[in-house]
Parts: sequence; structure tokens; C-alpha cells
Amino acid sequence: MADIAKQKDELLARIKEAYGITPDYLWARDPNSCALRHTDTGKWFGVIMKVKLEKIIMGASGDAFVLDVKCDPLMTGSILTNEGMYPAYHMNKKNWITIVLNGTVDTDEILMLVDMSYQITRPHKKTASVRRIPYWIVPVNNDYYDIDEAIRKHPETPLPWQMRYHFQQGDVVYLYVTSPVSAIKYKFMAEKVEELEGKGKNRIVYLKYVREYDTSVFTFGTLKEYGVYAVRGARSIPMELVKAIEEYEADGN
Repeated sequence: MADIAKQKDELLARIKEAYGITPDYLWARDPNSCALRHTDTGKWFGVIMKVKLEKIIMGASGDAFVLDVKCDPLMTGSILTNEGMYPAYHMNKKNWITIVLNGTVDTDEILMLVDMSYQITRPHKKTASVRRIPYWIVPVNNDYYDIDEAIRKHPETPLPWQMRYHFQQGDVVYLYVTSPVSAIKYKFMAEKVEELEGKGKNRIVYLKYVREYDTSVFTFGTLKEYGVYAVRGARSIPMELVKAIEEYEADGN
């Protein structure tokens, strides 16, 4: 029998590692359901529930854990085209979505949506103090943008990069060059972040070059050993991988 709690437990462990947050089991009559809340405000950024699959997917049967997260209403339509993601169960369908935690959606992809919800629901105050991951992997395809040439020509000039949410000044960004390289090749620092006007909440992040890595070291195969099974967009990086990279640098490589 499949362990329906496997991905739920993995997700909660990763959330605790990233934000220092443990779930709140608020309902005595429903011990399987829990809320994910900001430690300073108590505001929810996620809800995990055990439900009958038929309540989410027509014609399905059995039980499953699901996660509700808040998202940008401008993105809801496109997000719901992905397998395993559905209109919110027991939440506002305009601002929330439901993800079935049965392995259909990769945990790393779910964590990207968790972080979106976390950022949307956090206090918009400069004095707010919350724990977050300041390390990221960003893919770059040399067929579309020759990152090697850009660094060779202007190594001291920060590269402008348009992103949604996530990045803050001082974050470390590892650039993963896609096939045929398929490895982390460069390390950058987010030197400056500019908010763009409009409802999309886009940002321009200026990435300052730090160093280059041997592409035979942090290959896609190595990344998978640390739980990174896909680099399709900007994503957080497991702390164990950060430690491995830092140890590699400390050894004088």
C-alpha cells in the first residue's frame, strides 16, 4: 500500500528547514489537517488536509493529502493547467490553489509555490524579521543568452535579471547552465533589487559575478544526489548542497 503521507512529510521537513516553521494542528476533530503560519503574525500561507480524492478529482477514489497555497491571481489560470494542481478546496478559488501530495507534482516545484504564498502573505514591512533561504539556482540556456560571453566582456558589470518575487539583496545565486553543460557553472550575488511598477510584481535583480566552477563538479547528476531533480526555473537550493559547494570553495578550488 502506498504511503500517502510520504510527500507531505518530506514537504513539511523542507519547509521547517527553509523557514523554521512547524505545522499547527488546530482542529481536534481533524488531527490530519494543519496550518502553515507566519511565526510573527500567525497569518496562514498554507493548509494541509487529508481528503477524499473524489472531492478534488472527478472519478477518483481513495484518500490523499492536499496542500492549499495562496498565489498571484494573475498566475492562477496558468498554474491550474499543470497536472496535480486544482482550484482551491475550502479556500478562495481566485487566490488559492490545491496541490495533491501524491508525487504527481515534484516537491521542488511545490516548494516554489509555497515560497510564493509565503512572500505574498508576509508583512510588507522593512522591519519584519523572518527566516528564509538566501540561496538560489537559476537556469540559463546559452542558446538564448550567452552567459559566458557576457562575463568575459563585462566581468565587473552586474547582470540585470528579471524575476518574480523571491530574490532579495545579498542573496547568493548559482547559475546552472543547461544542456549540453548541465551543471552549476557560476556563482553570483544579488547586488541590487529594483521593484517594477504594475500588478505582476516583477523585479529586476542585478547579479554581480563572484566566481566560476569546474563544470565536472556540480553536475545535474550531483544535484540529484542532493534532491534537486529539476532546474526549470529559479528555485531554492537545499542547504546540504550549499554546504557542499562552500566546502568545495574552502578547499581552495
